[in-house]
Amino acid sequence: ICPARTACPRCASVRVPEQEFSSAVLFCDVFNGPLTRCNGPVRPVAVEVAIDVGGLDGSGSFGVGEPPLKRRAQQSVRIEHGGKIALLPAVHYALPEERRSLPMSDRTILITGAAGEIGHGLIHALSGQPGVRLIAMDLREIPEELQHKVDSVHVGDICDRAFIEHVISLHRVNEVMHLAALLSTSAERAPEQAHEVNVQGTFNLLRTAAEHAQAYDEPIRFIFPSTIAIYGVEPREKDDLPPIREYQALRPITMYGANKLYCEAMGRYYGRYYRSITRGDRRPPIDFRCLRLPGIISADTLPVGGTSDYVPEMIHASARGESCVCFVREETCMPWMMMPECVEAILKLAEAPVISRCVYNVASFSATAGEFATAVRQHFPEADITFEPHAARQLLVDTWPADVDCLRAREDWGYEPRWNLEQAMSEYIVPTVRARYGGASTPEGAAP
Repeated sequence: ICPARTACPRCASVRVPEQEFSSAVLFCDVFNGPLTRCNGPVRPVAVEVAIDVGGLDGSGSFGVGEPPLKRRAQQSVRIEHGGKIALLPAVHYALPEERRSLPMSDRTILITGAAGEIGHGLIHALSGQPGVRLIAMDLREIPEELQHKVDSVHVGDICDRAFIEHVISLHRVNEVMHLAALLSTSAERAPEQAHEVNVQGTFNLLRTAAEHAQAYDEPIRFIFPSTIAIYGVEPREKDDLPPIREYQALRPITMYGANKLYCEAMGRYYGRYYRSITRGDRRPPIDFRCLRLPGIISADTLPVGGTSDYVPEMIHASARGESCVCFVREETCMPWMMMPECVEAILKLAEAPVISRCVYNVASFSATAGEFATAVRQHFPEADITFEPHAARQLLVDTWPADVDCLRAREDWGYEPRWNLEQAMSEYIVPTVRARYGGASTPEGAAP
């Protein structure tokens, strides 16, 4: 069912007086197929809406039941047209009563990959903020303790464009924080799948968000965490290079890095140059903002699938009183930041009123694997950390710069790191992992 102002080749005879429905999520046998090719999805509406179905005599109509209509899949509305009958799920038509009263100017944020480490942090930081509605999306259910902190949870695949259209249209999303990805080590084990998830999934989101933004003539802000893996420096020159700027050494050697670099370019296109030949004076539909993240250390969640996980692994293993074999050399150096700093940076970039570029480096400090091991042993004296480099994984890390230049982020939106290595260990990592693991966090004979 199309908005009144939109022509659709499948159902041009259907008119929606006064109110508008979400065309991107409907399927109707009456009009011989899915009604998903309108010029853009539109907002969900309140429950008491009469629709004029333009039949031969122009008099056909139906209603959407008695309020309040609950979000249950078994409820439906009935259309009769030309002797045919179709039942459409009512869940596609209306949001719950408590959602319909929210002003459309509020932030409705879709967080993809919400069950991951950064997703945890963003949900905790954004939950309860005035005027913020959180829509969580992941391939699996998010942890139960997070479900009460969000307004809605959708379990599905970002490679499924119909699913993406449904979620964005249903909630009238005006901001996307796209975290879903197959990370570096996992991507090397399944590069074709990584391309599907990391590239096609991102394209699905950008394309659908752009169509939705055009329908409302209101750009959608799109926050995209990228990675240090988009860089590719010569290993023999790495230690002598100055901090790398955003436009330098863009020669990734991993599928993950190549995926992310392409998605940065795709986001820049949607944010700056989308249909520039035919767009005229209209502004681009996407406000694309990207952070290139360094190694991220979370003391709250266990690492999964990242090539920089060698430091989080040694921290968590030592806190549990277990041994750890580090898969890189002691002198391996790269930039880092803690998870709270990462979340702060994402939120600060998302809330910045004006930015001068699409992509920014961020990092707090650089440190070697050996420096981290020394710091861990200071707090966990019985930590058993050894180094047995894995040749293939070592090669990946050796192509990442030892440091990155964050000047543009500082100047444009006030990015400032919170901790250096020593401060991060004493103020964040150690207190958090000790609280997490209880008695196991302080082996016998260790300093408190």
